[in-house]
Amino acid sequence: MAGTNREPSALSRTAAERIGQTVDNRYRIEEVVGIGGLGVVYRAEHTGLRRFVALKLMHDIFADHDELRSRFEREARALSALDHPNIVAITDFGTHQGAPYLAMALIEGQPLSQRLADGPLDVDLAIEILRQVLDALIAAHAAGIVHRDLKPGNIMLEERAGAALRVRIVDFGLAKIADPQAEGAPDATLTKMGTVIGSPSYMAPEQTMAEPADERADLYSLGIILYEMLVGRCPFVNEDKLDTVRAHLTKEVPRPESLRPALALSPALDALVFSALAKSRGDRFASAAAMRAAVDALPVPAATVTEPRDAPVSGETGESPGGPVETEAPGGPGGTQPLPTVQESQESQESQESQESQESQEVEKTREADESRGAPEAATAKLTEANHRGRRASIAALAIAGTLGLGATVLAVAFSGDDGAMQDGAGAYGDDGMMNVGEEELPALDGRPHPYNPLSGEVPEAIMLPFGIVHGGGELNRAQQRQLQEYQNAHQDDARASLILAHDYAQKSWYRDALPRYERAYRIDPGARGNPWMHQDLLRMVAAPTYGNRAMQLVRRIYGAEAIPFIQERLIESGDLDDRERRRLEQLLRRLE
Repeated sequence: MAGTNREPSALSRTAAERIGQTVDNRYRIEEVVGIGGLGVVYRAEHTGLRRFVALKLMHDIFADHDELRSRFEREARALSALDHPNIVAITDFGTHQGAPYLAMALIEGQPLSQRLADGPLDVDLAIEILRQVLDALIAAHAAGIVHRDLKPGNIMLEERAGAALRVRIVDFGLAKIADPQAEGAPDATLTKMGTVIGSPSYMAPEQTMAEPADERADLYSLGIILYEMLVGRCPFVNEDKLDTVRAHLTKEVPRPESLRPALALSPALDALVFSALAKSRGDRFASAAAMRAAVDALPVPAATVTEPRDAPVSGETGESPGGPVETEAPGGPGGTQPLPTVQESQESQESQESQESQESQEVEKTREADESRGAPEAATAKLTEANHRGRRASIAALAIAGTLGLGATVLAVAFSGDDGAMQDGAGAYGDDGMMNVGEEELPALDGRPHPYNPLSGEVPEAIMLPFGIVHGGGELNRAQQRQLQEYQNAHQDDARASLILAHDYAQKSWYRDALPRYERAYRIDPGARGNPWMHQDLLRMVAAPTYGNRAMQLVRRIYGAEAIPFIQERLIESGDLDDRERRRLEQLLRRLE
């Protein structure tokens, strides 16, 4: 919000306080390069060798958590296994005051994301960067390492006078390492629990579904980067990151010429771009080597541009065809970000809550006006478009449902003509319109069944269509919501309809309705807390101005300490966290610990 006082997080303050300190008696910290979810990258000097390095030091708050330490150490192992001129080299690894660190070659250059801030690249330069990144991926994949988070912020351009451009991949913190002993490793376990790993704008479709990622996921991400280098923006650009994720699953990639009319791709380059960006991994290049061979076969020139170099790209001003253009901090979504200005005093909790209340007044007034009409009519236009999108996505959604073993084949789908939204208002609300979560209402944390996902097996045919639409990234219309509500009323001991409704509401930011649905699902079946939608949506709602405190209360009551790894993963891996959400998650983490 314009004019809002942006307070640095505890992680940012701690990072600044380390400047001037010496790590492990040999690395003197000079300045902060960037802050990521798992650690801080510093420019540091090796006091014995008088040489500068990039020093990555794990955040103190994570140092005692075995799973996160293991994740940090896996990055060190991944880098140590790679010796390639296009991959940043690790020079040291150790522990300082209980927190692991790794030292890497300090690259004197700029991230590709910074270069792209000025617009599309020259075609020859884009092809050269593509070629060098592919060389790095060939080496990484041959060593059994999948990066899983390729984006412009993780590609460094090293340019020195009189020397050729050198491109290097950095940040293997989310890398998947093929290791027979890694079956129970943190990233494998988290993938099974439904954790989405990667950065939304560059994420392969299978990553958005929390499916295991192989080397072809890296090739999809690189295809997005190539598209951005040529066009000046990503193919899917939305203010809402969830819309971006859904687009990877359901939307066709816009023709590059539709966004940059002066660009004309050769047929070979056109085929290369769209092969890399195929929705199905089986339709992409089989390997980085195969994609590299296609690059070598490109004609010269591979594309032509008839516009002046500084002409604006379509969507560069105002709104693009895909929606408002995203702006990213250096490093891209999910990457290390520059250190915010450090304030001497922290805003008090009372002041923060007062600000939250002011921010939410207009939202709540609008919400109450909508509800007085029996349904959120103000959202009808948005939802009409969303339901058209959901209809287009339904075939893909049902295909997804089929792969999940839902036990039925759907040959035709008849949609209701009623595109309006529906909220039935069920749930325990107080006079203030907030959901009451009483101590007696929820099962005790002790003695509960183990968490599992009720939607991972066969889903009843009566609710399969709504489930397929929501699971595939679409949104439900009124008739489909009513269908779930009728099933829910007829099957009081089945939590699945409540879970589907809750996630649909959460996707639409109807938090008032999503919260009681998740509470209801948990009261019906405490084991349903293993559904990944539940913890992902609740953690996202923690930062909501009006319902954030209630969401935080539900997380504590439903999960307790079980929520700690989910919060840690969101802090580490999510590229869409703003300062407020990070502060709220850190606050919740402290309360649970």
